[in-house]
Amino acid sequence: MNKLKIIFLLIFLGITAIGLSSYLMENSSKRSFMSRYGNMSGKELRTNETNPYLQVPCVSMPKVQFNQDFTNAEMISSVEPTIITAGNSRHRAWLNIRTGKVPVYAPVDSELVNGVYKNSRGAVDYDLHFQVSCEIWYLINHVTEPVDKIKKAFPSVPQTDTRTKPPFANSIKVKAGELLGYTTGTPLAHNFDFGVFDLNHENKDLPSDGGSKYGKERNFICPFDVLPPNLKKIYYSKIIEAELPFSNCGYISK
Repeated sequence: MNKLKIIFLLIFLGITAIGLSSYLMENSSKRSFMSRYGNMSGKELRTNETNPYLQVPCVSMPKVQFNQDFTNAEMISSVEPTIITAGNSRHRAWLNIRTGKVPVYAPVDSELVNGVYKNSRGAVDYDLHFQVSCEIWYLINHVTEPVDKIKKAFPSVPQTDTRTKPPFANSIKVKAGELLGYTTGTPLAHNFDFGVFDLNHENKDLPSDGGSKYGKERNFICPFDVLPPNLKKIYYSKIIEAELPFSNCGYISK
């Protein structure tokens, strides 16, 4: 009888230990998750989903505030903004570099999910696509000198077109403010691209990206509107004034 009691006691203790271990692992995972996404604002936060445009696992977070600059604003001479005019739209802003090369930073905790290393139209550079949440993603195009961990994610030989590759098998996580590399911009214009896309936003009067519900044309927003107010004001002040009437960036008091 004593042996049976001991056996039952051991079984009970084993089950209790397994349950406690599962509980601790779950809470550790939650703490890790909140540590990463705690700087984001929004009412909705769901896991185990797939980004309908990027086709990678994601966390739902409809409202996101970028909290760092994506470059050094002082080194940008002017900005050609996103354009909302049908037939002549521009889904990303062009940042005209004053001189030399500029640093490129992650403006928010995010992950590099795909992109392209290309030799196209006289430019040899990288286009980088980052996911922030199921709803928000951004791109930084024409990065000429990415850091090693990004460079290693791409083939050693550039492709001769601009088609984006399928998602990486393993995304590359980056923290807000982390250096992604440097760029001298395109060979002639010496500019690079910054675009932000919200899959819950729809540009109704623009092409629908081949009829798809999601796409660069359909979902782009003014990329400076998600930056902190002080940075937003700086970049708005650099927008070429003649293009403002056609942009979704609008005006801001200087």
